[in-house]
Amino acid sequence: MSEEEKKENELLNHSPVEEGDKEIESSVTENVQEEPIIRVEAPLPKSEAKSMEATEESLSDKAEAVEEAVSNQLEEVKEVVSDKVEAVEETTANSAETVTNSVESLGEKAEELIHESAEKAKEAVPAAEKTVEEAAASASATVHEVTQKLEEKTEEKLSAADRIKQNVNKYKPAPKTNVHGSGGAEDKSGTGKSQSALIVGIAVGILLLVLAFAYALFPRRTKINLDKYISVNFSGYDGYGTAEVKFDEESFLKDYKKKIKLKKKKDIFTNALLTEYSTEAYLYDYFISGNWSLDGVNGEYKNGDKVHLTWKIDKDVVEEAFKVKIKDAGQEFTVKDLEKMETFDAFENFKMEFTGTAPNGNAEWRASGIMDGSNGLYFKVDPEYGLSNGDKVTVKIEPKEYLTNFVQKTGKAPKEMEKVFTVDGLPSYIDSASKIDDTLLASMKSEVEDMIKSNIAKEGETVQLLSAEYQGYYFLNAKSSSSYLKNIFYPVYKVTIRITLPDQNFVQDYSFFTAGAFKNIMEEGKDGKVTVDVNEMNTVYHSFVIDTGVGNWFTTKYYLDGFETLESLRNECVTKNLADFKAEEKISENTTAEQTEEAPAETTATETTETETTSNS
Repeated sequence: MSEEEKKENELLNHSPVEEGDKEIESSVTENVQEEPIIRVEAPLPKSEAKSMEATEESLSDKAEAVEEAVSNQLEEVKEVVSDKVEAVEETTANSAETVTNSVESLGEKAEELIHESAEKAKEAVPAAEKTVEEAAASASATVHEVTQKLEEKTEEKLSAADRIKQNVNKYKPAPKTNVHGSGGAEDKSGTGKSQSALIVGIAVGILLLVLAFAYALFPRRTKINLDKYISVNFSGYDGYGTAEVKFDEESFLKDYKKKIKLKKKKDIFTNALLTEYSTEAYLYDYFISGNWSLDGVNGEYKNGDKVHLTWKIDKDVVEEAFKVKIKDAGQEFTVKDLEKMETFDAFENFKMEFTGTAPNGNAEWRASGIMDGSNGLYFKVDPEYGLSNGDKVTVKIEPKEYLTNFVQKTGKAPKEMEKVFTVDGLPSYIDSASKIDDTLLASMKSEVEDMIKSNIAKEGETVQLLSAEYQGYYFLNAKSSSSYLKNIFYPVYKVTIRITLPDQNFVQDYSFFTAGAFKNIMEEGKDGKVTVDVNEMNTVYHSFVIDTGVGNWFTTKYYLDGFETLESLRNECVTKNLADFKAEEKISENTTAEQTEEAPAETTATETTETETTSNS
């Protein structure tokens, strides 16, 4: 053994021991029954020691380099993660912008695109987190590998003294935890774990930051439950109750203050409005206020009715303009607490009178008492003009929209709102000859007979009335109610006369037809009596000539009022008027038969007369 080695060995064996080490040694001595056998190896040569020191320095440098490389790698990872976060943020923003534009035209489809973009953003976040974790794991593995190699090298080059110290320290009790940090080997051994924890913390922070960005950029919708703010109050009388819908605007504006945002860009009109309105007030005034309806008729509600409120909001338009989700299920309300009401007969003091002549009669009415019109209600009659007996006239209480006010004012309601009256008592023009009674017919026949007698008497003593026989009648009824002539009745007569010319020894009988005309025959109102002014009878003006064929220079002729045949009379009275009147005829069959049989006889008599006249001449 060289001198240097001896000195070094002595130095190791006789080196002063610190108090702490003495305590450890005494503790080890006390606790260990048998002293372990310590093998002392020869110290390393100086060249090897220097090599060891160089190795340690080299390893320390490498450890620092590795640590620096890991730090650089962590910075690169942070930059990569930051770039990915920015990319995710940009992608989310672009997706949100794209989705916003799509919402304006596609409605509900835009919402699906937003969810898809959000899913992509969420998928990108775990990818970034995974990248960070992989980078951290890689860096941690590298540090661990370098540290392990350093420990192996150090262990190989440990001096005998260090091994002795390690053997001695092996039996030392565990040192107390240093509140301010552990020293020595413990600090070095915990470096990898500390760095790994730091990396994981950074990764978690980045993850939370990405989620925060995604949450901030994702177009969230504010949910609005409109039913929460609505109420319905019923008031008035049972059967005539009114409903008042109230929306709690104050609570609505308070609950959604600064929570409602516009989704699309503002136009000039909207910008001008929002200088005076908050967004929530703009939403309420222009899209919510008054957009509801109730079942039933307001003013006719009664206790126990079920009334459903329905919203009439165009949710597509609202949700396209605002970042909101509208809930408007509607609600059902039960009518209750309406007051009991008294009813009365509104037509008790209503008086109806029909005047004029059918078919142009008029309805005249008057009302008194509670229904005199001063309380807001009045009567409406329909129809009021152009009436005939038997027509139905409906009287209604109007206006119905004032009925509620009437009830609230008087506390009473009509039992019935309308009533039907039948027109009667109007004098009317008859539409059939069957309505003419025997008394009136006798008066008209008498008037016609007087006319016949008068006309024959005017012909002088040579013309004698043998008979005036009633044959029946023609009755014409006007087709138009506006016609001046409503009806015409023609009593038809067959007149037989005898012409006697003593100087010419001439006696001959002749027959012809005539009729009187009675116009606008009426049926009186209540008693149904049919009347006409017979003194206003008109004559059917027509004349014919009877030529006797006798005379010295000229034959004797008679011009009489009437018609030679019944057919010519009918043509004048009926046929010419069929365009404006409907005809009703009743002529005796015997008259027609006689006319057919007598025609040849009359012709023969005429021929005979002509022969006689010629002979005389």
